[in-house]
Amino acid sequence: MRIELTPIRSEAVLSVHRQDEVLSVNGTAWDLSPLPEGARLPPGACDGLGLMAPVTRQGGVLQVVLALPHGLDAPEAVRFPAALDPAPQGPVDLPGHPGATGPGAPGLIDWAQMQTAEALAEQDRIAWRAAREVTRLDLVLAMAGAGLIAPASAIAAAGGGIPPEFEAVVAAMPAPAQAEARIRWAGAVTIPRLSPLILAVQAATGMTDTETDALFGWA
Repeated sequence: MRIELTPIRSEAVLSVHRQDEVLSVNGTAWDLSPLPEGARLPPGACDGLGLMAPVTRQGGVLQVVLALPHGLDAPEAVRFPAALDPAPQGPVDLPGHPGATGPGAPGLIDWAQMQTAEALAEQDRIAWRAAREVTRLDLVLAMAGAGLIAPASAIAAAGGGIPPEFEAVVAAMPAPAQAEARIRWAGAVTIPRLSPLILAVQAATGMTDTETDALFGWA
């Protein structure tokens, strides 16, 4: 277990004890052992633990960030505390706060708030899609490389024309949307991943999100 400390101005008392992956803070013990690799447990799931950041597990090691209360004119060791890596077993002495002599009473952790590695990865991918855009030329080259459009169509598309393979998709749009799609494609330097035209093409061709993401550089 690695414990980092974030100094806060407070007269609160802090006593910490560690027993393997059970961390006791001020008389309450929090068993963090069920947290899987890559998952994240937000501070609100352990109300009373004094977390300043989500608990994570990286390379098998629990990563915990605790608030470190201090008074006025705190010494440098308190204002700039070093991380405990690894945190010692038993009483954990912190700057200005002696360790607890033993583990506390079991506390409740709301595991329903835990975010799995898979859920976090999907969040990252959703955020990537929202922000991702590539040049029209790169997208046309990717489409040609994937066999979605013919080389001759790619040349026309690079010059601002809608690829003939996608004309039916555009034609199925309402008239105002058709005009906008053609104008935006012709004038675009970059094409967003979530462009209405791209989403329409994806739906019409039956491409998966993963296949469409690959056209925009998701590895």
